[in-house]
Amino acid sequence: MSRTKQSSDISIYAAVLTIFSILILFTISIKAQNVPAQNAPLQSAPIQSDPAQNAPVPMTENHNAPREKPETLTEQKSIIKKQTENGHQPKKPHKVLIIIIDDVGYNLFQLEPFLQFPGPISFAILPSLDYTQKAETLIYKAGKEILLHQPMEAIGNLDAGPGAIVSTMDDATIQRVIADNLAQLPLARGVNNHMGSLISQDERIMARVLDECRKTGLYYLDSVTIGNSVARKVARSMHFRIMERTVFLDNNPDKPSIQKQIREAADIAEKRGYAVMIGHVWSNELAQTLIELYPHLIESGFNFSTISDFLMEFDDDEFDIGD
Repeated sequence: MSRTKQSSDISIYAAVLTIFSILILFTISIKAQNVPAQNAPLQSAPIQSDPAQNAPVPMTENHNAPREKPETLTEQKSIIKKQTENGHQPKKPHKVLIIIIDDVGYNLFQLEPFLQFPGPISFAILPSLDYTQKAETLIYKAGKEILLHQPMEAIGNLDAGPGAIVSTMDDATIQRVIADNLAQLPLARGVNNHMGSLISQDERIMARVLDECRKTGLYYLDSVTIGNSVARKVARSMHFRIMERTVFLDNNPDKPSIQKQIREAADIAEKRGYAVMIGHVWSNELAQTLIELYPHLIESGFNFSTISDFLMEFDDDEFDIGD
Protein backbone atom coordinates (compact mmCIF):
# COMPACT_ATOMS: atom_id res chain seq x y z
CA MET A 1 0.00 0.00 0.00
CA SER A 2 1.32 3.36 -0.92
CA ARG A 3 1.88 6.12 1.54
CA THR A 4 -0.70 8.27 -0.20
CA LYS A 5 -3.39 5.65 0.23
CA GLN A 6 -2.50 5.06 3.90
CA SER A 7 -2.77 8.74 4.60
CA SER A 8 -6.19 8.89 2.90
CA ASP A 9 -7.50 5.92 4.91
CA ILE A 10 -6.34 7.50 8.18
CA SER A 11 -8.11 10.76 7.31
CA ILE A 12 -11.37 8.95 6.56
CA TYR A 13 -11.09 6.93 9.78
CA ALA A 14 -10.44 10.08 11.81
CA ALA A 15 -13.44 11.85 10.26
CA VAL A 16 -15.77 8.92 11.00
CA LEU A 17 -14.47 8.75 14.56
CA THR A 18 -15.03 12.48 14.98
CA ILE A 19 -18.64 12.27 13.67
CA PHE A 20 -19.35 9.29 15.92
CA SER A 21 -17.99 11.16 18.96
CA ILE A 22 -20.15 14.16 18.15
CA LEU A 23 -23.27 11.96 17.92
CA ILE A 24 -22.48 10.36 21.28
CA LEU A 25 -21.97 13.74 22.94
CA PHE A 26 -25.21 15.08 21.40
CA THR A 27 -27.21 12.08 22.69
CA ILE A 28 -25.75 12.47 26.19
CA SER A 29 -26.62 16.17 26.17
CA ILE A 30 -30.27 15.53 25.24
CA LYS A 31 -30.66 12.92 27.99
CA ALA A 32 -29.12 15.28 30.51
CA GLN A 33 -31.73 17.93 29.67
CA ASN A 34 -34.58 15.48 30.34
CA VAL A 35 -33.24 14.45 33.77
CA PRO A 36 -34.08 16.89 36.66
CA ALA A 37 -31.11 18.14 38.53
CA GLN A 38 -30.57 16.37 41.83
CA ASN A 39 -30.63 19.59 43.73
CA ALA A 40 -33.69 21.01 41.98
CA PRO A 41 -36.92 20.99 44.05
CA LEU A 42 -39.33 18.28 42.98
CA GLN A 43 -42.82 19.39 42.04
CA SER A 44 -45.32 17.28 43.88
CA ALA A 45 -48.44 16.06 42.12
CA PRO A 46 -51.67 17.99 42.84
CA ILE A 47 -53.37 16.79 46.01
CA GLN A 48 -57.00 15.80 45.58
CA SER A 49 -58.48 17.40 48.64
CA ASP A 50 -61.83 16.75 50.25
CA PRO A 51 -64.32 19.36 48.87
CA ALA A 52 -65.73 19.82 52.35
CA GLN A 53 -62.34 20.98 53.59
CA ASN A 54 -62.34 23.80 50.99
CA ALA A 55 -65.82 25.04 51.83
CA PRO A 56 -66.01 28.64 53.13
CA VAL A 57 -65.71 28.83 56.89
CA PRO A 58 -68.81 30.50 58.34
CA MET A 59 -67.99 33.72 60.11
CA THR A 60 -69.21 34.29 63.61
CA GLU A 61 -71.56 37.22 63.78
CA ASN A 62 -70.20 40.14 65.78
CA HIS A 63 -73.13 42.04 67.22
CA ASN A 64 -70.79 44.71 68.51
CA ALA A 65 -69.27 45.43 65.12
CA PRO A 66 -70.18 48.83 63.66
CA ARG A 67 -72.96 48.62 61.10
CA GLU A 68 -72.51 50.33 57.78
CA LYS A 69 -75.20 52.85 57.03
CA PRO A 70 -76.97 52.05 53.75
CA GLU A 71 -76.62 54.41 50.85
CA THR A 72 -78.78 57.48 51.28
CA LEU A 73 -81.59 58.21 48.87
CA THR A 74 -79.49 61.01 47.39
CA GLU A 75 -76.67 58.56 46.66
CA GLN A 76 -79.11 56.09 45.14
CA LYS A 77 -80.60 58.79 42.92
CA SER A 78 -77.10 59.66 41.72
CA ILE A 79 -76.70 56.04 40.64
CA ILE A 80 -80.06 56.15 38.84
CA LYS A 81 -79.09 59.39 37.10
CA LYS A 82 -75.95 57.75 35.75
CA GLN A 83 -77.96 54.73 34.61
CA THR A 84 -80.46 57.02 32.88
CA GLU A 85 -77.65 58.85 31.11
CA ASN A 86 -76.38 55.46 29.94
CA GLY A 87 -79.73 54.59 28.39
CA HIS A 88 -81.64 53.17 31.39
CA GLN A 89 -85.18 54.52 31.44
CA PRO A 90 -87.23 54.32 34.66
CA LYS A 91 -90.46 52.40 34.17
CA LYS A 92 -93.96 53.17 35.36
CA PRO A 93 -95.10 51.63 38.65
CA HIS A 94 -97.54 48.77 38.22
CA LYS A 95 -99.55 47.40 41.14
CA VAL A 96 -96.93 48.31 43.75
CA LEU A 97 -97.88 48.04 47.44
CA ILE A 98 -95.84 49.75 50.16
CA ILE A 99 -96.38 48.97 53.86
CA ILE A 100 -95.16 51.10 56.78
CA ILE A 101 -95.70 50.04 60.39
CA ASP A 102 -95.77 53.04 62.76
CA ASP A 103 -95.24 53.56 66.50
CA VAL A 104 -92.34 51.12 66.97
CA GLY A 105 -90.18 51.51 70.08
CA TYR A 106 -92.39 50.93 73.10
CA ASN A 107 -91.60 47.21 73.27
CA LEU A 108 -90.32 44.33 71.12
CA PHE A 109 -93.03 41.69 71.51
CA GLN A 110 -95.47 43.64 69.33
CA LEU A 111 -92.78 44.15 66.68
CA GLU A 112 -91.65 40.53 66.33
CA PRO A 113 -94.72 39.16 64.44
CA PHE A 114 -94.31 41.83 61.75
CA LEU A 115 -90.69 40.80 61.17
CA GLN A 116 -92.03 37.48 59.85
CA PHE A 117 -93.67 39.24 56.90
CA PRO A 118 -92.07 37.59 53.85
CA GLY A 119 -91.92 40.66 51.61
CA PRO A 120 -90.56 44.21 51.83
CA ILE A 121 -91.97 46.15 54.76
CA SER A 122 -90.80 49.27 56.62
CA PHE A 123 -90.93 50.29 60.27
CA ALA A 124 -91.21 53.83 61.64
CA ILE A 125 -89.47 54.00 65.02
CA LEU A 126 -90.18 56.67 67.62
CA PRO A 127 -87.14 58.34 69.20
CA SER A 128 -86.04 58.35 72.85
CA LEU A 129 -88.05 55.31 73.94
CA ASP A 130 -86.79 52.33 75.94
CA TYR A 131 -86.65 50.09 72.86
CA THR A 132 -85.82 52.59 70.13
CA GLN A 133 -82.35 51.25 69.37
CA LYS A 134 -83.10 47.60 70.16
CA ALA A 135 -85.96 47.76 67.66
CA GLU A 136 -83.64 49.24 65.06
CA THR A 137 -81.21 46.34 65.55
CA LEU A 138 -83.94 43.70 65.18
CA ILE A 139 -85.40 45.34 62.08
CA TYR A 140 -81.97 45.73 60.50
CA LYS A 141 -81.11 42.07 61.13
CA ALA A 142 -84.42 41.07 59.54
CA GLY A 143 -83.48 43.00 56.39
CA LYS A 144 -86.34 45.48 56.63
CA GLU A 145 -86.38 49.25 56.11
CA ILE A 146 -86.28 51.81 58.93
CA LEU A 147 -87.77 55.30 59.22
CA LEU A 148 -87.59 57.91 61.93
CA HIS A 149 -91.16 58.35 63.15
CA GLN A 150 -90.73 62.04 63.91
CA PRO A 151 -93.15 63.25 66.63
CA MET A 152 -94.92 66.51 65.74
CA GLU A 153 -97.37 68.66 67.61
CA ALA A 154 -101.02 67.81 67.05
CA ILE A 155 -104.15 69.91 67.32
CA GLY A 156 -105.46 69.87 70.89
CA ASN A 157 -103.67 68.58 73.95
CA LEU A 158 -102.37 65.28 72.56
CA ASP A 159 -98.84 64.44 73.70
CA ALA A 160 -96.64 63.59 70.70
CA GLY A 161 -93.96 62.18 72.99
CA PRO A 162 -90.23 62.84 73.43
CA GLY A 163 -88.28 64.43 70.60
CA ALA A 164 -91.32 66.26 69.25
CA ILE A 165 -91.33 69.32 67.01
CA VAL A 166 -93.69 72.00 68.31
CA SER A 167 -94.95 75.18 66.71
CA THR A 168 -93.05 77.51 69.07
CA MET A 169 -89.64 76.24 67.93
CA ASP A 170 -87.35 78.34 65.79
CA ASP A 171 -85.53 76.91 62.78
CA ALA A 172 -82.30 76.17 64.64
CA THR A 173 -84.15 74.23 67.35
CA ILE A 174 -86.08 72.20 64.77
CA GLN A 175 -82.81 71.33 63.06
CA ARG A 176 -81.26 70.24 66.35
CA VAL A 177 -84.27 68.11 67.34
CA ILE A 178 -84.27 66.27 64.02
CA ALA A 179 -80.50 65.75 64.18
CA ASP A 180 -80.73 64.37 67.73
CA ASN A 181 -83.50 61.98 66.75
CA LEU A 182 -81.70 60.77 63.63
CA ALA A 183 -78.54 60.18 65.67
CA GLN A 184 -80.50 57.51 67.58
CA LEU A 185 -81.42 55.76 64.32
CA PRO A 186 -78.36 55.85 62.06
CA LEU A 187 -79.85 53.24 59.74
CA ALA A 188 -83.01 55.22 58.95
CA ARG A 189 -83.73 55.65 55.25
CA GLY A 190 -86.57 58.14 55.63
CA VAL A 191 -88.78 60.19 57.94
CA ASN A 192 -92.54 60.27 58.49
CA ASN A 193 -94.62 62.25 60.95
CA HIS A 194 -96.09 60.91 64.17
CA MET A 195 -99.30 62.87 64.83
CA GLY A 196 -98.49 66.38 63.52
CA SER A 197 -101.93 67.62 62.53
CA LEU A 198 -100.88 71.10 63.64
CA ILE A 199 -97.31 71.09 62.28
CA SER A 200 -98.39 69.68 58.92
CA GLN A 201 -100.31 72.92 58.29
CA ASP A 202 -97.30 75.16 59.02
CA GLU A 203 -95.34 76.00 55.85
CA ARG A 204 -92.34 77.41 57.72
CA ILE A 205 -91.85 74.34 59.86
CA MET A 206 -92.52 71.87 57.03
CA ALA A 207 -89.96 73.68 54.86
CA ARG A 208 -87.42 73.26 57.66
CA VAL A 209 -88.27 69.55 58.11
CA LEU A 210 -88.10 68.78 54.38
CA ASP A 211 -84.86 70.70 54.03
CA GLU A 212 -83.30 68.58 56.77
CA CYS A 213 -84.47 65.42 54.98
CA ARG A 214 -83.01 66.62 51.71
CA LYS A 215 -79.68 67.58 53.27
CA THR A 216 -79.32 64.20 54.99
CA GLY A 217 -80.37 62.23 51.90
CA LEU A 218 -83.57 60.86 53.44
CA TYR A 219 -87.04 60.67 51.93
CA TYR A 220 -90.11 62.13 53.60
CA LEU A 221 -93.43 60.34 53.89
CA ASP A 222 -96.40 62.51 54.81
CA SER A 223 -98.64 60.38 57.00
CA VAL A 224 -101.46 62.82 56.13
CA THR A 225 -102.87 63.03 59.64
CA ILE A 226 -104.88 66.05 58.49
CA GLY A 227 -106.48 66.64 55.11
CA ASN A 228 -105.05 70.11 54.49
CA SER A 229 -101.40 69.20 55.03
CA VAL A 230 -99.07 71.61 53.23
CA ALA A 231 -96.22 69.10 52.92
CA ARG A 232 -96.79 68.43 49.24
CA LYS A 233 -97.13 72.12 48.41
CA VAL A 234 -93.92 72.98 50.24
CA ALA A 235 -92.08 70.04 48.69
CA ARG A 236 -93.05 71.16 45.19
CA SER A 237 -91.80 74.68 45.86
CA MET A 238 -88.48 73.13 46.94
CA HIS A 239 -88.36 70.70 44.00
CA PHE A 240 -88.14 67.89 46.53
CA ARG A 241 -90.14 64.77 45.85
CA ILE A 242 -92.02 63.25 48.80
CA MET A 243 -94.49 60.41 49.28
CA GLU A 244 -97.95 60.43 50.88
CA ARG A 245 -99.95 57.87 52.76
CA THR A 246 -102.77 56.33 50.71
CA VAL A 247 -104.73 54.41 53.37
CA PHE A 248 -104.55 53.71 57.08
CA LEU A 249 -104.96 49.98 57.62
CA ASP A 250 -106.20 49.87 61.20
CA ASN A 251 -108.32 52.86 62.15
CA ASN A 252 -110.68 50.01 62.97
CA PRO A 253 -108.26 47.30 64.15
CA ASP A 254 -110.50 44.25 63.67
CA LYS A 255 -109.56 41.77 60.95
CA PRO A 256 -112.50 42.38 58.55
CA SER A 257 -111.83 46.13 58.63
CA ILE A 258 -108.12 45.59 57.96
CA GLN A 259 -108.92 43.29 55.04
CA LYS A 260 -111.25 45.94 53.63
CA GLN A 261 -108.52 48.58 53.81
CA ILE A 262 -106.01 46.31 52.10
CA ARG A 263 -108.51 45.70 49.30
CA GLU A 264 -108.99 49.45 48.96
CA ALA A 265 -105.22 49.95 48.70
CA ALA A 266 -105.01 47.17 46.10
CA ASP A 267 -107.78 48.80 44.03
CA ILE A 268 -105.92 52.12 44.11
CA ALA A 269 -102.64 50.43 43.15
CA GLU A 270 -104.34 48.82 40.16
CA LYS A 271 -105.60 52.20 38.93
CA ARG A 272 -102.72 54.51 39.89
CA GLY A 273 -99.82 52.07 39.89
CA TYR A 274 -99.01 52.10 43.61
CA ALA A 275 -100.44 52.60 47.10
CA VAL A 276 -98.86 53.41 50.47
CA MET A 277 -100.42 51.68 53.46
CA ILE A 278 -99.73 52.69 57.06
CA GLY A 279 -100.54 50.43 59.99
CA HIS A 280 -99.52 50.38 63.63
CA VAL A 281 -97.39 47.95 65.57
CA TRP A 282 -99.98 47.67 68.35
CA SER A 283 -102.71 46.30 66.05
CA ASN A 284 -103.31 42.76 67.25
CA GLU A 285 -104.72 41.43 63.97
CA LEU A 286 -102.57 43.33 61.51
CA ALA A 287 -99.38 41.25 61.28
CA GLN A 288 -101.16 37.94 60.78
CA THR A 289 -103.62 39.44 58.29
CA LEU A 290 -100.79 40.88 56.17
CA ILE A 291 -98.91 37.56 56.25
CA GLU A 292 -102.03 35.62 55.25
CA LEU A 293 -102.89 37.93 52.35
CA TYR A 294 -99.35 38.27 51.01
CA PRO A 295 -99.31 35.12 48.79
CA HIS A 296 -102.75 35.94 47.38
CA LEU A 297 -101.66 39.47 46.47
CA ILE A 298 -98.51 38.15 44.83
CA GLU A 299 -100.54 35.65 42.81
CA SER A 300 -102.79 38.52 41.74
CA GLY A 301 -99.82 40.34 40.24
CA PHE A 302 -99.05 42.85 43.00
CA ASN A 303 -95.49 43.81 43.84
CA PHE A 304 -94.27 44.87 47.29
CA SER A 305 -91.65 47.56 47.75
CA THR A 306 -90.12 49.96 50.23
CA ILE A 307 -90.29 53.69 49.61
CA SER A 308 -86.55 53.98 49.01
CA ASP A 309 -86.64 51.22 46.40
CA PHE A 310 -89.78 52.70 44.86
CA LEU A 311 -88.26 56.17 44.51
CA MET A 312 -85.08 54.70 43.08
CA GLU A 313 -86.82 52.46 40.54
CA PHE A 314 -89.51 54.92 39.50
CA ASP A 315 -87.60 58.17 39.86
CA ASP A 316 -89.16 60.14 37.05
CA ASP A 317 -91.36 63.22 36.84
CA GLU A 318 -94.09 61.76 34.66
CA PHE A 319 -96.39 60.94 37.53
CA ASP A 320 -97.09 63.00 40.62
CA ILE A 321 -96.72 61.40 44.03
CA GLY A 322 -99.93 61.59 46.00
CA ASP A 323 -102.27 62.42 43.10
